[in-house]
Amino acid sequence: MNFPNLQSITHGNRQVLEEILSIFLQQAVVEMAELNQALASGDYTRMSDTVHSMRTSIAYICDDGTFPERLLELEFQAKNNQEGWKVLGEGALKEYEGLVRRVKEEMGGAM
Repeated sequence: MNFPNLQSITHGNRQVLEEILSIFLQQAVVEMAELNQALASGDYTRMSDTVHSMRTSIAYICDDGTFPERLLELEFQAKNNQEGWKVLGEGALKEYEGLVRRVKEEMGGAM
């Protein structure tokens, strides 16, 4: 997780940080379900739309600057129904699940 960025955004206010992370986790549940459904049905438009909405929040939370870039590539490939979007989508889903696990672990521990 990108704590320096989150600390800057929240001005060190722990309550605000926890609220942001809580909202992120709630939205992640919805988005991961959308990703799963898009993959299962082969719905490239749904994949593109879901990834588009995910990118901003992930950019704030994730300390891996390349994940949002990979999501942008996935969004482009899915939007254009290019071959390989499903493979990228599966990888993005796994990476997103890992990020959610890390956020939950951090929220359970001392922040």
